[in-house]
Amino acid sequence: MHQTGQVLNDAVDVFSCCILTWDALTVMLPAFLLAGAISVLIPPTVVLRYLGAGSKRWAAYVAAALAGTILSICSCNVVPLFASIHKRGAGLGPAITFLYTGPAISVLSLIFTFKVLGWQLGVPRMVLVPVLGVVIGVLMAFIFRHQEQQRQAEVQAAAAQFVQQDHRPLWQLAAFFGTLLVIMIVGGLDHKQLEWVTWPRKLGVLVPLGGTVAAMAWRWFDTEQLKEWAAETWKLVRQVVPFLLLSVLLFGLIAREVPLTWMRDIHLAATNKRDPIAVVVASLFGSFMYFPILTEVAFTKAMLKTFTMAAPPAIALLLTGSGLSLPGMILIWRVLGPKKLLLYVALLNVLVIGVVLALIPLWQYTCPCWSLL
Repeated sequence: MHQTGQVLNDAVDVFSCCILTWDALTVMLPAFLLAGAISVLIPPTVVLRYLGAGSKRWAAYVAAALAGTILSICSCNVVPLFASIHKRGAGLGPAITFLYTGPAISVLSLIFTFKVLGWQLGVPRMVLVPVLGVVIGVLMAFIFRHQEQQRQAEVQAAAAQFVQQDHRPLWQLAAFFGTLLVIMIVGGLDHKQLEWVTWPRKLGVLVPLGGTVAAMAWRWFDTEQLKEWAAETWKLVRQVVPFLLLSVLLFGLIAREVPLTWMRDIHLAATNKRDPIAVVVASLFGSFMYFPILTEVAFTKAMLKTFTMAAPPAIALLLTGSGLSLPGMILIWRVLGPKKLLLYVALLNVLVIGVVLALIPLWQYTCPCWSLL
């Protein structure tokens, strides 16, 4: 049996981070409620106006790339939200952009990156994540443009019928979904991210906000709409949770048997910044590794401190580590199918590897902990 501190799971314990804690409930439940509400209660005309074929393309991509700044979600919790806006009429390009940038561009994540890793790694992540998100979204939209044209036509036809059925004021939708979003943001916080966040304080915010959402739902939506909301939320839970739990549990069990020294054996922790193999391995490793919220930063710091990892593979790991994961891929597969998933993962890795290798001369980084080794 491996000793403590010698296996991958000691660096990123997915059991204690995201499964065996009450924090998992306060993150996942609001995410599913919000995703279900988007699928049922937001008029498709609204989604089409800002993210669909009728929107201004640059504005749709910018909105999608920056939408995750206020969220604190991982690569798995973002999938129900992605599925909902895609189903409601968002173009494939902006939806894919949100799917990638959502977990990686949050203000909390960026602050943590700057605090733990410094500006030399924080600035590249802050700049490259939204840029790569837009590029991958544009490429996916272009490749599947014919399918998208047909889907957008179907969504617009459905939206025309919806307009005749519901004339709800926009301020009501903004208040309702804004409160749900705040619940999701607060629910995603814990004392590991912010020291002052405790369970009594979090419940003191979540309980009245939950009551407010319930009151608004009761007054502003009819019984049929509420039933549809509940049914759609439960449908998302049934589609996502079993696969998520099984894949994360399997990943955690495997991680308990992988020695940390393996990171050096596969070139992940290479010290030569001009080693292209290290960049490729780091990008692929980050794509499949499951990092709960913010743990990709802590893991990268551990690699820098323990193995004096070079800056280029560290950047590649940060660029793919939060936006992709094996459990997340399984969930995306169920939404988009294997063809779009495989192309999305392949394109993203090619872009990350290409950008990092092209900018190798610019990567200058000295981890403060190196002087202590």
